[in-house]
Amino acid sequence: MARRAPSYRLHKPSGKAVCSINGKDFYLGVHGTRESKREYSRLIEEWEATGRSTSFGFTSVKQVTLAMLVVDYRAFCKEYYPKRYNSESATVRLATDHLTDYLEIEADKMSPLKLKAVREKILASKHHRTGNPQSRVYVNRLISHICRMFKWGAENELVTITTYQALANVSALKRGRCEAPETEPVKPVEDSIVDVTLTHCGAIVANRIRMQRLTAMRPADRWIEALSRR
Repeated sequence: MARRAPSYRLHKPSGKAVCSINGKDFYLGVHGTRESKREYSRLIEEWEATGRSTSFGFTSVKQVTLAMLVVDYRAFCKEYYPKRYNSESATVRLATDHLTDYLEIEADKMSPLKLKAVREKILASKHHRTGNPQSRVYVNRLISHICRMFKWGAENELVTITTYQALANVSALKRGRCEAPETEPVKPVEDSIVDVTLTHCGAIVANRIRMQRLTAMRPADRWIEALSRR
């Protein structure tokens, strides 16, 4: 996070210490006192705990728009998840891109019917890379990310828990009960193809492939790198 912590400073007309976050002034007590500095530390700790939220300091969830929630959640995911194209952070961005029709409403006004309308919008769109219709599994995944954003929002007091619970009760699309196509099953690569591939790999990469084939480890498993070097 590049933003610097807001400073502790003197409000000359009142003689109080003040700190400004997201355009809101927080008065901390008499400037220079131990109590005001303790209050400043507490305030900064709370702000840090929200991931330096751009909505921190708003006194009511009614002041938090959906746009603000999206900005905050994207910033959180950017820091929390690994930085690669197919990371959760990238998927969150794709999911929340479909909320454009509701960005100006209060985040706490998001309802199951609005979420279903967003889902219909996703179903009517094409996949961002292939141009194919969106699959049932992919649509459910994007909707689950939107619900997860509201769960995070409830945790950080940006929306009420009631809103999250209502959205979480929206049923996922069921196989055979919707027009969204099913994804093709991912099948294992033929052993003959793997054997040919091994002849073109260096020793370390080849050992990793053999280890995965023998143990069914995932490519990101930490043990693969350690064992493949032995």
